[in-house]
Amino acid sequence: FTYSFIKDGAYLLTLEVANIYGCRDTSAQTVDIYRKPIAQFDIAPEACEDESVIIENTSTSATSYTWNIEGIGSSSAKVPAVSFPKEGAYRVQLIAVYNAFCQDTFEVAYPVKVYRRPSADFSYEAEFDQSKIGEVRFKNLSIDYTSLIWRFGDGFSSTADQPDHEYDINRDIYVTLIAFQENGGLRICADSITKVIQPEWINTFHAPNAFAPEFGEGLTRIFKPVGLGLSQYKISVYSPWGERVWYSDELRDSSPSGAWDGYYKGALVPQGGYSWIAEVEYQSGFRKVYKGSVTVLR
Repeated sequence: FTYSFIKDGAYLLTLEVANIYGCRDTSAQTVDIYRKPIAQFDIAPEACEDESVIIENTSTSATSYTWNIEGIGSSSAKVPAVSFPKEGAYRVQLIAVYNAFCQDTFEVAYPVKVYRRPSADFSYEAEFDQSKIGEVRFKNLSIDYTSLIWRFGDGFSSTADQPDHEYDINRDIYVTLIAFQENGGLRICADSITKVIQPEWINTFHAPNAFAPEFGEGLTRIFKPVGLGLSQYKISVYSPWGERVWYSDELRDSSPSGAWDGYYKGALVPQGGYSWIAEVEYQSGFRKVYKGSVTVLR
């Protein structure tokens, strides 16, 4: 006969036999009944190439596990780290083990669908256009993509394939390229890469050649040097008789911030030509002395 035990444990079985003459004999044996494991897991139905696939092992009463993952091989981890390097459909099987006698097998009804993922990459060229300062040309080296987003690191972005971008900064900057593969609208897979680029340093300085302290509006009434990318500077204005009538070394955001209103010792200087000299050091380390003249109009 057969008998099913409903709970695990160690059970003592006794068999007693007798013949027609009343002779008896008894035999006893302990039978170990083990708990039966239940194999069960949940897995994400789809993923992109090289993307970690989320697995939740919900098996019970198991002491060890054997995963058979198509395209990857076997694993004995409770929750294996899985990612598929190529697009396709992959089946996943789990064997939950209590011991050599008690095992259970489970396999999802659907294979994991893996979609194509792009590979993002780019190079760049600075100072390629001598007529523009800070211009950078980007070359897209991505493969298997359907669309792109460039993030230039200065608040601007582009979806062009091979964009040019003009910077007005004097420092290295991080640029990110994100490549997308839409897979026919079934799943969007993305890849990104960030590189430090070095735009051309912007070194400019200029001073006006005339101003009218008593007439006009705004900058026409003052002598204000302008520039970009300065780390330090000093400028002096001299009268025709060689007396220094104005001096400044003020900078704000790497640009000259001081201005001369045409006054010297509390009074407007006479109309005429005044010479100036500026010693400039740029953030790039380049130094230069500029000289010029400015006419005061009254």
